Amino acid sequence: MDKQEKIRQIIDPERLRQLEAKIPQRDHYLDEKRSSFLDLQLLVMRFPSAYAFVQNLLAPQVTFHGWKKEITDIGSKVVVNLGCGTHSLHPEMINVDFIRFRHVDIVADFREPLPICSESVDYVLSIAVFEHIRDPGFLAAEVKRILKPGGKFTIVTPFLYPFHAAPDDFSRWTIPGMTALLGDSFEVISAGNCGGPLGVILLAMAHACAQLLCFGSPKLYSLFNFSFMGLFMPLKFVDVIFANLPFASTLAPTLHMTAVKHSARKRQDV
Repeated sequence: MDKQEKIRQIIDPERLRQLEAKIPQRDHYLDEKRSSFLDLQLLVMRFPSAYAFVQNLLAPQVTFHGWKKEITDIGSKVVVNLGCGTHSLHPEMINVDFIRFRHVDIVADFREPLPICSESVDYVLSIAVFEHIRDPGFLAAEVKRILKPGGKFTIVTPFLYPFHAAPDDFSRWTIPGMTALLGDSFEVISAGNCGGPLGVILLAMAHACAQLLCFGSPKLYSLFNFSFMGLFMPLKFVDVIFANLPFASTLAPTLHMTAVKHSARKRQDV
């Protein structure tokens, strides 16, 4: 089954039409009142491929855990990237977002039911999305609804990470917090840290330097923060050691969790 056939199989066309009529056209996640003049983040975000490259380059974490470890045969599965962001991770993934990037297959409003049929998806991936959601419990319930029994959900969320509105920023989670968010309908099969203490230090140093030099200007803060993230970036490679030691998830920029949705029978037994 090709990707377009998978989309036709899972889509709720009436719900999708309603959402497409309601969701405004945007070309980035940030405050629409911001001007791109001297705003490095907004300027780069207007070029999704370039933004994805810079984002990956400056990310404060080095990790050997990734979604590819959780799903090995993506071509034969229905895989949804919920909140896919500025780039596609795999040509067979079904990309869902409220921004109409070129690679987005399904436009959705994460405050409302997803335009996806119940129990139609094998695997849901969501990277750095849930912290931006006002009601994360509702979105977690939607993930449970669209997953088939036995389907997997991988969530990656910031833990010790600076405020980053896109367009909002509401929450941070620990591993027990993510477990509680998913509830009794899921069984956690893996969880841990992405990065380690040097990534947290890197973030704090970049913020402190930008805060000192920006003279209260949000645009200069953004410019200096990006610049110092690049300058201090080599520190994160030390976390190749720390991220694999005991207690690694106690102090890390980001955490991950993969859980399996229980079958109806197993939920009754529980």
